[in-house]
Amino acid sequence: MILHLLRISIFTAALLGVHSSRATGQVFDLTGAWAGKLTCKTANAGVKTVVSTTPAVTISQNGNAIGVRVDFGAGVVEQYTGLANPDGKKPDTKGEFGLIRCGTDSVAGGTVPPADEIGRFTVTTKPAPAIKATFKGTSVFSEAQRIGTCSWKWTRTAVGDPGVATSCAS
Repeated sequence: MILHLLRISIFTAALLGVHSSRATGQVFDLTGAWAGKLTCKTANAGVKTVVSTTPAVTISQNGNAIGVRVDFGAGVVEQYTGLANPDGKKPDTKGEFGLIRCGTDSVAGGTVPPADEIGRFTVTTKPAPAIKATFKGTSVFSEAQRIGTCSWKWTRTAVGDPGVATSCAS
């Protein structure tokens, strides 16, 4: 009986050790400046268009919380909040994250901009202090009569925290 309890205790301790190391382990880091392309396919009243742009993207990350700022120039800036989901085997260099555009609400195709938008992305990074990192994925949006999908493909060009908020202002 004592041997059985000892085995259970050792097994439990081992499980707790594995669980706590994963829970407190490192998460990939997207913080920095990014260069890439955003290609959006839209439909508006039956008219389909494809638009590609290369806005300036900056990202701040604090743990699993991610803030993304997309600057199209001429004062057109979009803010996103996101959540990192690290890979189970390589949490510090691989994973996914989800984004929600700030201002997204429960009214699909609402009449008041900004557009409602959500997205899912895959990440590959090198551990700090390396700059090398990429992310790509797709977002889906609706705004007034316009709907569409956007493909994102980005490469980090600089590290350093640009101070992007990781949550949306209320």
